[in-house]
Amino acid sequence: RFLSGRHMMPASEKMPELASMSAEEIIKQFAPDCDPTVFGRLSREGLYTAADILQLDKQDLQCLGLNMAERNRIINISVGGGAVVQSSPVSVPSQPPPPQRICSVDEPVRIASNDGPIRIASSGLVVSRSLVTSLFQRQISSGPRAASQPDPEDVSQQRLDDVEGMADFWCGLVRNAENAEGRRRPSSAELQDQVVSGLDVRETVLEMLFDLTPEHVKEVYNGIDRDADGIITQTELGKGLQQYKLPQFNESDLARILTLVTDNSQSTLMRLPQFEAVLSRLKLAQLLCTEQGERARQLTYVDYTMSNVAPPRTIGAEIEFRDFFFGHRPPKPSSEPFSVRWVHLPALDHLVLLALTVKYSLPPLSVEDVLEQTPTKVERTGSNYFVAIEQLFLNEEDDGVACAVAKPTEGTKPISVQGRHVGIFCAGPPHLDTLISVVQPDASLESDWPGGVSKCVVSVADRWEKKLRKRLESPLSRLRERRADYLMYQMIDLSADELLGVNRAFVKRLSHLEVELRRRKSELLPEWDEEVLNAQLQLAVLKRRVTGLQRALRNLLSDSYFNSPGGLSAYLHDVMDHLNEALDDAGQLSEKCKAMLDMQERLTEREQERVQQTMADRLNRTLFVLTVATTVFAPVQFVAGVYGMNFTTLDGTPTVPELLWRHGYSAFWGVVLGYLLVSTAFAIWLYRRLHKPLPEYEAGKAVVPKTLRPAIASRFMFARCSPCCACCRHRLGGGRREHFSRVTASCA
Repeated sequence: RFLSGRHMMPASEKMPELASMSAEEIIKQFAPDCDPTVFGRLSREGLYTAADILQLDKQDLQCLGLNMAERNRIINISVGGGAVVQSSPVSVPSQPPPPQRICSVDEPVRIASNDGPIRIASSGLVVSRSLVTSLFQRQISSGPRAASQPDPEDVSQQRLDDVEGMADFWCGLVRNAENAEGRRRPSSAELQDQVVSGLDVRETVLEMLFDLTPEHVKEVYNGIDRDADGIITQTELGKGLQQYKLPQFNESDLARILTLVTDNSQSTLMRLPQFEAVLSRLKLAQLLCTEQGERARQLTYVDYTMSNVAPPRTIGAEIEFRDFFFGHRPPKPSSEPFSVRWVHLPALDHLVLLALTVKYSLPPLSVEDVLEQTPTKVERTGSNYFVAIEQLFLNEEDDGVACAVAKPTEGTKPISVQGRHVGIFCAGPPHLDTLISVVQPDASLESDWPGGVSKCVVSVADRWEKKLRKRLESPLSRLRERRADYLMYQMIDLSADELLGVNRAFVKRLSHLEVELRRRKSELLPEWDEEVLNAQLQLAVLKRRVTGLQRALRNLLSDSYFNSPGGLSAYLHDVMDHLNEALDDAGQLSEKCKAMLDMQERLTEREQERVQQTMADRLNRTLFVLTVATTVFAPVQFVAGVYGMNFTTLDGTPTVPELLWRHGYSAFWGVVLGYLLVSTAFAIWLYRRLHKPLPEYEAGKAVVPKTLRPAIASRFMFARCSPCCACCRHRLGGGRREHFSRVTASCA
């Protein structure tokens, strides 16, 4: 420890003069590979001299961001004995004395290291090489200085993390075991076919091969631990790995695994956490250590804290996948209360989903729901949450990619939608530090959505992801102030907003159709009738999805954590209110569709009646002409028939006297022509009389002349009262006196 500006150092160590060094130089000298953010924390915490650094204990150095090996190097200097080195003044800005404690919570730090493990014979611990080097540079003291020695639990955890990060080692074990058995590893396409074509994916694939939930691993562990002493031997380890359909490892490989992961060099026994680590790494190696030529994959993840968000990182190469799945996330900064990782799978890849299942111990039942695209639901498995959402979204312009549809606010074009299925895995309390989202196209929408879904390809999923990223990167981000449960709520809220957008688009479109229906009346296009009918059926699908999301929100609100005072019940109730409003609007729109269909049916019937009336009037006019012609020519035909009879006497004389007239034939034609002239003149007069213009109206009342006959008066009153007597067109035109009297009274 540094006391009164004097520091004790071993005389045998050739170390630089610490008194003349600053705090930053100390870090650069003994922790050259530390995170660059450590130097920023030095000035923020007021650490400027070597004395400031050497006064810190192990917990303070951890809060600065140093790993275990770096902390122990600096602690070794402060506890070493030897000559006294007089300190010299160092230029320090005017600052208050640095605090003695940087943080009050000691959390384990998980950092992958490339140093190979090494065993200390004197202590029996297996630690990283850098830590062993610093330990053997001094004599481990006892008594008051024993607190500065490495914590065995931290050393064990650090060693296990180092072993888990050795991707090449695990991949080599699996590859050698498969080659020894002569078994060809199935490709990713074959594995995907096995998952997709399985009749019962959960029982035949997920639970049998990839169920690494703590409960199931513990059950397997207890099953192979025959003596129930809490530890398993090398033989029992091999039997346990066989239950997960891993290749059969020989005794030398099992011995290498035990040597790496066990704590005691004198024992070859393994405990449950070590067995779980070995099992997960071997399954990851079986999935991810692919041969050359496998297709590239894509996965995105974002790490963020309250004050900072790391740039989104997209991984696709095999080496990047190994680093992500075999390694661990960086430690949480000491100044941050929490850190959250969001892992996003933008397109369903069965192999990547299985790897996420192994790494994060996802429950098989929830993974099966993702694969089979279960309807909207929320369930809690242990302390973790799973949410499945069936989303609907409009097609519109996005990032320069435009579909052949209008914006939803215009309502001038038919509505075009697409669907997707989103699966969300969220770590439950108290950690709430991880969220996994899996997005895939909705396979059931094409058959459920009347009229078919849009075929255009729009990056709507990217737009949804960009919204969340933009909120995360906002300077005053409310999203970063909370943990992963708030990120899950944001995804649910965005899904509800998409449903509300579809609902508003239906409002605009149906209002536009209703205006056109009233304006154009009989001139409606034939396909509009089909569109309104499809809209009525589509609204039923929309209501079903809104109801499913409401049911999921009720399940969340009934959860003890979300319904607690510090939970998200207020936010969830707000989303519930919006969904209730959308459900009411959808019901009202369904009724409007029904009314529009009825109105269009009535207009169609009226149009048909008008056409039938036009045809009837045309037929009546034709019959009128024929009747007049028949009436005119009937007497002529009668006269011609009478004088055309050939009755004669016995001597051949005609019995018709006029036939014996000298000018009888001329007289006949004279009479006929005269008759035709008179009858034609009468017919013209009658036609003009019937089509004479109606008299003027005074004060809105019809003055019916008494001289008009009932037929003319009937036509007159029908023309005056046509708005209220359109249904009596035929009867009024017929001139029925009794009906005319009733209509006249009602119209008057």
